[in-house]
Amino acid sequence: MKKKAQIAGQIFIWILAIFILAIIVFYGYKAISSFMQRGEEVSFIQFKNTLESEVTRLSTQIGDVVVFNDRNPLNVPGKYKMVCFVSGDAYTTNVPSELSENLRKVITAAIEEGIITDTENVFLEPLAPSPIYVGNIEIEGGILCMEVVKGRIDIRLTGRGGATRIERVE
Repeated sequence: MKKKAQIAGQIFIWILAIFILAIIVFYGYKAISSFMQRGEEVSFIQFKNTLESEVTRLSTQIGDVVVFNDRNPLNVPGKYKMVCFVSGDAYTTNVPSELSENLRKVITAAIEEGIITDTENVFLEPLAPSPIYVGNIEIEGGILCMEVVKGRIDIRLTGRGGATRIERVE
């Protein structure tokens, strides 16, 4: 009789141990997922704030230059593969055909609706969680799209007094 009670007690302990282990694993997974999501959000905000502050600062200057390259990186959060800058004088015919269909549609709609001049003029692939408007920008051809390489983009910002010119750094 005593052995049957011990076996029943051991089964109960094993079930309880498996249940507690499952709760710990589930909680750990949720916590790690949450930390990773918040890390991506922080990276996006840092990218957005750096870009906005530099373009805004340079737009009031004439001739001042900031170069983002390997020595002074403009880090783009890991999940983004493409960054497009669109100036107020862009035309829908200038939207590069090599962009994904989704990004092409978003940029074309933004140009047609005129939101480039006051709401959103930087576009990311995949789409950003919030619009990015960096201020008045000048771009040769109206649109500059760049692939993210090694987690960054290499660009030159030049103050033009009232706007900031954005160019690719080769």
